[in-house]
Amino acid sequence: MNTVQSPMLSANCDGHPTTLVTYQPTYITAILGCVLVTVGRSGLFNLSGEESKDFVSILPPGWSIECQFTDKDKTEYVTGEIVSGTIEFFNSDDSELKFKKINIILVGEVVYNISEKIGKTTSTKTYRMVFFQQDFLSHTIGNDSGISLPIGRYTWSFSGLVDHLLLPSINITDPKSPLVHYFIRIEMTQIKWYKKNVYKNFFLNVRHNSPLFVNVTRVESQEKNRNVHIHVTLPKNRVVTESKFLFDIDLHNSNEVLIYGVSASLVQIWDISSRRIPGDQLFYVNRQQVQILYRDLEGTQSFRGEHFHRSFELFVPRTIPPTCSIEHPSSLTGARIVLSYELLIKVQVSGLFSDIDMKIPVIVSNIIHLKTAEKILSTSKNESSFFN
Repeated sequence: MNTVQSPMLSANCDGHPTTLVTYQPTYITAILGCVLVTVGRSGLFNLSGEESKDFVSILPPGWSIECQFTDKDKTEYVTGEIVSGTIEFFNSDDSELKFKKINIILVGEVVYNISEKIGKTTSTKTYRMVFFQQDFLSHTIGNDSGISLPIGRYTWSFSGLVDHLLLPSINITDPKSPLVHYFIRIEMTQIKWYKKNVYKNFFLNVRHNSPLFVNVTRVESQEKNRNVHIHVTLPKNRVVTESKFLFDIDLHNSNEVLIYGVSASLVQIWDISSRRIPGDQLFYVNRQQVQILYRDLEGTQSFRGEHFHRSFELFVPRTIPPTCSIEHPSSLTGARIVLSYELLIKVQVSGLFSDIDMKIPVIVSNIIHLKTAEKILSTSKNESSFFN
């Protein structure tokens, strides 16, 4: 049995590739990604989520493909970190096996559902959209000789940067919420046209690191409908995950009409746009809103008083992804995804057309950047005192 280190990437004396594949972003990026090993790439899925006929995920008998990450105990990668590992391919059956192309790629993909109504029938259709892909390894043979991989075991090393601005992995089971995944994929394009090309995915979790500095401001908003006037104040327009989000409600009801209640919701908004086919001039835009936090504000149920004033809070869990967006040049369909949030204050008032809906934009950040910022500020102070 042969074990062969692929010559497709040169290695230094430590056995690591001499070329580190990285991407310097010019756009904000986010959402679903994966590392992909490919042989000839023509797109595994279309926007309808249908698998391309050029590639199949079922390996032929006698083949096996595995992926070993360098850090076996690592459960997630924070944006800005290096992901590396080894792809291992084993052929125990075909002594004349040849490929035309082999790649390792980091791929980003978003999966979302759209309800479509035709007549009286409503159906849900699932769409897949690759918004990001980055080559970690690419090897193509331009002649008919191909890449020969007779019976034996073969390995290829990969290493690359998890882009600073990628969105986090999202695996929420709510059918209204889009999914974001990252994975390492192996695609193998065979040199013989009548043989199926194959691929295999190896998923990994990504945690987004929010920008260090965000323009945090105090926000005030007010609305009036007939004789009911509400004034909402946010001490800060940013909320950090794993912390409490504070807001103040000041309600004036001069005629003491019946107010059924006041509620507060944190709403997650997805704006997903892309071309259905590469080169198309027409963009398809889809907006989805998901209510992720909700609270009936105590003391406002069946309220007939003239004035109500109280502060409230919502606890924002760690699992909520931060505000971010992507428009990446690697996407053939010009994919653009924006994830944002709003605080929705809803006042239910008796009488027709009397309700008040107030929407206030909110920035959600994760806690990583706060720890990083403290470290940077501490280092800066130490350096300043040293030089002074």
